Amino acid sequence: SPALSMATKPLYQALEKDPQVWLDDGNVVVVAQNTAFRVHKSLLSRHSDVFRDLFTIPQPPPSGAVDLYDNCPVVHVSDTRFDLRELLRVVYGGVRWAFVYICVLD
Repeated sequence: SPALSMATKPLYQALEKDPQVWLDDGNVVVVAQNTAFRVHKSLLSRHSDVFRDLFTIPQPPPSGAVDLYDNCPVVHVSDTRFDLRELLRVVYGGVRWAFVYICVLD
């Protein structure tokens, strides 16, 4: 029936999994623009007060449906996908990666 097909239709068909920051053992999906980043909630919370606070605020699911992507809760941010990717690469890669990246840009 049409009602059933609408209810079972994936909520995030248009999302792209980020090829650089998609961790199979991650437990939360952060969405920036139309890009999904599967990461670790505890690691982001430890390194960022903003993420810690964001994870404690309940995220309203669209249309009353359960807001999951790849069986993980979804958190939306207003950052661009580029900015979020760079932040996550620094969080996961550490200062060493940030230094190399800055040197390459110079």
